[in-house]
Amino acid sequence: MHGRKKFFSLESKSARSVDAVREILISAIAITRQSGISDVQSELQHALHLFSPTSAKDAIVAALSVLDKFGGYEKPQVDKSEDEDTENEDLFETAVTKDNKLQEMHASLLCGEAMILEGCLSCDINANRDDWKDAILETRTVSRLAALVQVLIKKSISMLTKMDKDRKTLLDAIKSWDNKRSLRKEQKREKYGSSTEIWADTVVTDRFVLAKVEGYPWWPSRICSAKDNSITSALSTRNRVLISFVGDHNIRVVKSPSEICELNEKKKCINLSFVTEEKLKKLKKSLKMTERILDGRGDSVPLDWYNEKIKAVLQD
Repeated sequence: MHGRKKFFSLESKSARSVDAVREILISAIAITRQSGISDVQSELQHALHLFSPTSAKDAIVAALSVLDKFGGYEKPQVDKSEDEDTENEDLFETAVTKDNKLQEMHASLLCGEAMILEGCLSCDINANRDDWKDAILETRTVSRLAALVQVLIKKSISMLTKMDKDRKTLLDAIKSWDNKRSLRKEQKREKYGSSTEIWADTVVTDRFVLAKVEGYPWWPSRICSAKDNSITSALSTRNRVLISFVGDHNIRVVKSPSEICELNEKKKCINLSFVTEEKLKKLKKSLKMTERILDGRGDSVPLDWYNEKIKAVLQD
């Protein structure tokens, strides 16, 4: 993989160097896309998804493990380092430049700044907050500013509308889960289940579990805590927990304790026969990502038993 030296520099970055770390990862992803290294690109994308607004720790751990997996990095000898470093830097920047040009050719007919903004609002891995801020600050014409504003309105309205709708769904679901429901209602199938799309402003905690969401097998997840204390209290009294799949940003609600368990709890009843091959591969990546994060924290939990179950199904 080109630019290994710059990628290896992640080791010296602090958990708070969010923008710098994210820029390195985005550049590395651009290189793998240009080189057609899809397996590395996929794993780096998963590492990028581990970012939080205040810490890049998990992303750094996952990214460096990807580098180790695909050959690692050995510091060159002093007499050769200058030429090799320069060559790697050139390859690194060239790949990013080419990748950005390809994005501009195919993304839309809007100006370049508008495409960057649209990508940022769409959680595109090729754009971040710095790109957004730079695009605004460097705007010098009314037409370009109008394009940026139009994209902002178009994207933000749809995003905020969905967030508001999903939050109302969560509040309606909480009411429907009232513990004082009659036995007759209890026997009926719940209107709001673990697969229901909901939204809440949350903080992702450091607690990892296996969670069972309707339509999915048991999945490595992180417990989330709602910033709204009233929602946290309401969910707690109704034996519900907010979780987020490792490698995914969606928030889901599961029953506690029937739909969550500890990572090291071997569940013999796990049924993977209904799971598609594509979903099984995503599950496998999520398990690996979880192992890397925990290994980086010195809190390793063996998940080999689950990987073996997945491997057996994929081989059938």
